[in-house]
Amino acid sequence: MKEFNREIQSGFKGSCYCILSADEFLISDAAQSIKAAINLNEYSIEEFDLLNSDSVITVEALIEMLNTMPFMGTRKAIFVRHSEKFHKKDIARLEDYASNPCPASLLVLFAEMGDSRKANSLAIKGFREIALSLNARDIKEWINSKAQQRGYRFTRDALEYLFDIAGDNPGLLHSEVNKFAALNKDTVDIQDVSGLVYAGAEYGVFNLIGSLKKGDVKETIKGLQRLQGAVEPYQIIGALCWDYVVKGPRTGEQNRLIDTLRILHESDLLIKRAALCSIEMTILKLLKVIR
Repeated sequence: MKEFNREIQSGFKGSCYCILSADEFLISDAAQSIKAAINLNEYSIEEFDLLNSDSVITVEALIEMLNTMPFMGTRKAIFVRHSEKFHKKDIARLEDYASNPCPASLLVLFAEMGDSRKANSLAIKGFREIALSLNARDIKEWINSKAQQRGYRFTRDALEYLFDIAGDNPGLLHSEVNKFAALNKDTVDIQDVSGLVYAGAEYGVFNLIGSLKKGDVKETIKGLQRLQGAVEPYQIIGALCWDYVVKGPRTGEQNRLIDTLRILHESDLLIKRAALCSIEMTILKLLKVIR
């Protein structure tokens, strides 16, 4: 992300870029950041998507558009999403263009790779290639920067709590960050995070946890049914993590905590894979551990 941020600060002055990431949200966010970085009064922007039949462009048409001088002295910026769908012969044509690009045009290719950590690349000669990824440390800095752009900052405890209950998905975190801007506060604390992330459903979540920890099967199932549709599965898992892990186990519950952590870890993986009935299976497993 540091390389991308340097280009943003310089205003994306090059002619040809290729932005790679395994995360679709990071690509969308990068496109918005580039638009904000360039002077939109000087640029006209065209956007295409090789996976969308309504906005596909051939490489021949793309190069012709790039080489066509814009009217009224403006520059032209062209964004192409899902550029990983270009064929080898298309890559060769793009390399020819990059060897002598039009000075009035900016071309940015966005490609979704299977796993950016494996150094996947379109390997287009003449293109400035930038890989986007966020490790555990980077994502906290990234969220902080997004908050500061909106005029506020998180306290340390608030930021940790946000990650505990919302997970580390950039898209979900970005969605939550936008909510806090509406508070018009310079500093967002843990109470603000607790109140807004659950959007009024916090009582229900922790009431569910209370029934769960008592081993009350009937009330736990009823509580889960009331929450479904109002609270996302990842929020329930986050609340469970906060209650069981952050608050700490009571004396004599160490073995139970280990079993709980294993179940919550498995549930997190299932939720990320969009597995069916993942939260229901998690609650049933936890009931067996607690009873």
